[in-house]
Amino acid sequence: MPLDAMTGKMLYISGQMGCAVEILTIIAMLQVQNVFSKPSTGQGQIKGRVAKRNFEVEEGDLITLLNVYTAFIENGRTKEFCGQNFLIYRNLKRAHELRSQLENLAQNKLGIPLFSCQGDTEVLRKCITAGFFPNAAYLHHSGVYKTVRGNTELSIHPISTLYTLQQPQFVIFCELLQTTQLFMKDLTVIKEEWLTELAPHYYHKTTVARDDY
Repeated sequence: MPLDAMTGKMLYISGQMGCAVEILTIIAMLQVQNVFSKPSTGQGQIKGRVAKRNFEVEEGDLITLLNVYTAFIENGRTKEFCGQNFLIYRNLKRAHELRSQLENLAQNKLGIPLFSCQGDTEVLRKCITAGFFPNAAYLHHSGVYKTVRGNTELSIHPISTLYTLQQPQFVIFCELLQTTQLFMKDLTVIKEEWLTELAPHYYHKTTVARDDY
């Protein structure tokens, strides 16, 4: 399975940071279009939204996807579990297959040690930052997000876990989608200091330290 440069770097660094087990899952989940079903009726939409909230966390979309996959595995990878939780079985099954391929690649071809961070989401978010560091954005005082380098205006996509939560100061995005606005998708909440810590060649303290938060 071909991986883009940022995803590949995140996978490589996960071996050093002791979180490859979780990062493999996140990468696999990012390869499938969507795992949450969209009921057509009003009552179904309400139930679907409630079900989604059971998986959502304030750390962002990637940790939410990890939670979904973990629950899918722990509940026997069944269609019944997916139906009860408004999840798309076909896409989760595909993510499971992709993860097996990725694990084989990581262990047997790349020699990446497969350790788990045991639920330490800060380690995970740091690893995501180390891979996707060019995709950092901050919350401007005007209420919009801007890229840390370049000051391009961005918005959180409505499907993001973070769309209905209090807006975090700094995020990393995996994808941009241009429609009426430039939307960030697949978001992770990060800390400002991680940018200079994990990508000092790209960010300097003067780049990150802004007066317009």
